[in-house]
Amino acid sequence: MSTHRRSRAKVKEVTGQWQSAVDDLVDQVRDWSVERGWTATLTEREMAEEGLGSYKVPAVEIATPRGRLLLEPIARYVGGADGRVDLSVWPSLYRVMLLRCPDQGWVVHTESGIDWPFQWGKDTFLDLADRLLKAA
Repeated sequence: MSTHRRSRAKVKEVTGQWQSAVDDLVDQVRDWSVERGWTATLTEREMAEEGLGSYKVPAVEIATPRGRLLLEPIARYVGGADGRVDLSVWPSLYRVMLLRCPDQGWVVHTESGIDWPFQWGKDTFLDLADRLLKAA
């Protein structure tokens, strides 16, 4: 196999793994939001990253009685992680970052550089959503 084809295959593999991880995360957040009685609308985001080219990933907009949340992928290539997705509140755009770590899954990281002390899951999502909505 040529180096060019091998590198294209590697790019396709990395992109596919990232898209799958984001798909799973978006599905979780959408399901948890709907269980809470919120309206969750799937959208698609066009990404362009050096080394990966252009590709599409899902995002989700969440309408709550207190405001709007957005879960959107930022990049696959980030320092110290295998990808980043932001959970933000509109219109203030206060946010927390979800970093995909190979040995830990999704880790919540604040803008001030602090890792959230609780593991990613439904309770953490709902807690963060409530805190972001209160801060908006």
